[in-house]
Amino acid sequence: MQSEQIVAALKPAWKIVVYLCSLFLLVVSVDMIFTLATNYGNDWSYFLSLFLFIFVFAGSIISILYTFKYQLIIDENGITQQGLFSTNTIQYSEIDKLFFDVMLINIYGNGKAVSLGNLYNDYDRAAKFIADKVKGRDDITFKGKQKYISRYI
Repeated sequence: MQSEQIVAALKPAWKIVVYLCSLFLLVVSVDMIFTLATNYGNDWSYFLSLFLFIFVFAGSIISILYTFKYQLIIDENGITQQGLFSTNTIQYSEIDKLFFDVMLINIYGNGKAVSLGNLYNDYDRAAKFIADKVKGRDDITFKGKQKYISRYI
């Protein structure tokens, strides 16, 4: 029997929104950087503007890469959060606190935190899977809105 694995990533519609906003900021910042570079000035506002648009350019690139790379892998072994710069894994035995809110579940354990939000595909399935793994444990603190705690636990 093969173990179940749930991959939760940002829903495609939200990815498109993030990509379009990032691309817009990328194009605007490149245009402004070249405009400022061709109209060189010596005052502080020139350098501040140039720094600002270089910062926006870098932020746009990071946003696109982060959105592309970020995902949660939930399986029998635990929850793995893969990001652009790091990967965190929380085993079910390490979970010591769960926080439930309107559209969010934060999972804490072993000094790490992982967030699962409803903007991710398979949110309900993943939330129920995690809840099934921690049901009956009295060493976990459940915080947040009681309505959402009782929905899953």
